[in-house]
Amino acid sequence: MNTDIEILNSIAKNVLYFGYVDAIDFWMYLKKYPNKFLKVQKSLDQTKETFSFILPKGSEHKKLFGEFFISFKAGVKYRLLLEKHLGGFMAQNMAVK
Repeated sequence: MNTDIEILNSIAKNVLYFGYVDAIDFWMYLKKYPNKFLKVQKSLDQTKETFSFILPKGSEHKKLFGEFFISFKAGVKYRLLLEKHLGGFMAQNMAVK
């Protein structure tokens, strides 16, 4: 896909699709097509970032992303990343047990 509008049209057509686009393009799309059922997933949005995940309303992607992050935080790679970037003390206190 070449444009944010193509991405948003695809997401709106199929509950299995998801993606991220520029926030301004997203809001302009909703203004132009108010009957489209698209939603910003706040749980996947990051403050101080310039993009969000855009998913169809009613999709199971929020649940799937949640399962991924829960399992990732319980893994060895997560612990190693914490130790590498924050040090052993912080990794010990932040690691999911």
